[in-house]
Amino acid sequence: VATATVAAFVGLGGLGRYVVDGFATNDYPRTLAGAVLVGLVALFVQFVFVLIQRLVVSPGVRRPKAVR
Repeated sequence: VATATVAAFVGLGGLGRYVVDGFATNDYPRTLAGAVLVGLVALFVQFVFVLIQRLVVSPGVRRPKAVR
């Protein structure tokens, strides 16, 4: 998800547009805001995928917990 921001460099838009436009105009607060948004969206999507994985994967197939 975070890598998809590279699409803005070839004109495909998305949240990467804020980063690209910020660099182009030396508007660093815009660049930082875009980077933070991209990071938050990536973390949210990762969290959703972890929840889906816990719901879908059988407990017997999951990796065993580490022994201490």
